[in-house]
Amino acid sequence: MKNVLIVSTPTDAHVQAVEWSLRSAGHNVCVWNTRKALQDDGFAAEFSFSSPSTLTMHNHVAFDAGWVRRVFKANTFNESTDESDKEFLTSESSFFVDNSLELMSRKPMFWLSDFPKTLRAEYKFNQLDACQILGIRFPETLVTNSPKRIRAFCERQGKVAVKPINVYTWEESDGGQLMSYTNTLTTDQMSRISDEELLMCPAIYQEYVDKKLELRVVCVGSEVFTCAIENPNTECIDFRLYQTDGSLKKYYFETPDTVRLAILQLCDFFGLQLASSDFCIDYSGNIYFLDLNPGGAFLFVEACSEGKNRIVAKIASLLTSGNADDFPSLTEFLAYEQERVKDSVAV
Repeated sequence: MKNVLIVSTPTDAHVQAVEWSLRSAGHNVCVWNTRKALQDDGFAAEFSFSSPSTLTMHNHVAFDAGWVRRVFKANTFNESTDESDKEFLTSESSFFVDNSLELMSRKPMFWLSDFPKTLRAEYKFNQLDACQILGIRFPETLVTNSPKRIRAFCERQGKVAVKPINVYTWEESDGGQLMSYTNTLTTDQMSRISDEELLMCPAIYQEYVDKKLELRVVCVGSEVFTCAIENPNTECIDFRLYQTDGSLKKYYFETPDTVRLAILQLCDFFGLQLASSDFCIDYSGNIYFLDLNPGGAFLFVEACSEGKNRIVAKIASLLTSGNADDFPSLTEFLAYEQERVKDSVAV
């Protein structure tokens, strides 16, 4: 039996599936919801000149393995918290979380991807620089807020893809959400944007690739799993906008050798054991790297594979040095959840 730490929210579907798989095989799991770091009890770091430092989490002093899925800033406060203090409390909580994960990364435990390596791999500049070093093809890219350089790049390319350096979500007054997606920009559209608007915020401008197919590629240890995505929508080139409307066609895809080598090289470069990555194939058959995300979504890659991509079981086995065949898959988890809902309704 192993003690496993997972950093994310307990409502994260990816965490729920892996946690259930681990518990079903007899292992202990502690999920650290950093959004509630201000409210959760049982977390403490102790240091002494005469003994090694200790970090306690829910009565666990030591873990055998860890997975930094998602780290969130604290956003849960008690009713008596003054509005003017929330920024300070959030800052202190974030530094506590960051310090804790940094310290744990140096403890003798297995990490799918520890915090410092995950953070380094998330930076877009690092990703593109690594691709250039490793010989992995990617679209020509400019990251800046300089109007002169942006206009020159767009003029040279004719049409570009524009995306944020980091994903951001706006909470709307009606309870809905607006997310920053990748989209296109033509020279005609550029002519209607002022220099002042361009100066306001840096962004990623890339050579436009006419995608025939997009690939979501997941690397777990030395294994690579892939699904293809066909996006018929022309309003936005970012398939994430259409994840729930039924318009996307997703299916199991045999990983091309160049893609397999590319993601394995990138994971080795950054010291990752788990990562999701996006590639695309144009109409001439050229393959381009688009993005790497150590905490990226992978459940749909397993869900559309008809049992061929057993990613949940593979992650659980990697965290416990076990055999993937001994762990339940996503299909079994979904069946369990369906029965649990039926039972709760019946009661």
